[in-house]
Parts: sequence; C-alpha cells; structure tokens
Amino acid sequence: MIKPYCPSQYIAATDVGTTELDMAVFAHEIGDMHACTGKPQELGGIPHEIGTTGYGVSVAFDATLDFLKNLK
Repeated sequence: MIKPYCPSQYIAATDVGTTELDMAVFAHEIGDMHACTGKPQELGGIPHEIGTTGYGVSVAFDATLDFLKNLK
C-alpha cells in the first residue's frame, strides 16, 4: 500500500526489531532499492560502522539548534 509513496515521499528505515534482511525484503517487494535504508552492503547499504543512527541524530540535533535560534 505504501509503494506509491516510496521513495518520493517516504523512505523506510530499520527500526527496533528489524534487520538488514527485513529491509532487503522491503526493497525487493517495493521494487526499488532506493525505497529504504539499512539494506545489506551487497544491496547498496552502507556499512553500519559508519554509524547511520548517530549521523541521523546529529543532523536532527543541528536542525533543532537552527530552529531554536530562529525563535528569538
């Protein structure tokens, strides 16, 4: 049901209880390897050693700081 929205409006990502295999199945079912993150490296995913979650947290933190600066 979400295929029309992936990846133009929604990009699925791994979450608690999901694995690289789950994301590979998701991308296969959607028919687009760009429809999600967290895929195995063999399918175009990035190595987890890079710290995808930590990177996402840092981007969100920077956006929050920018937002808070503009509230003054």
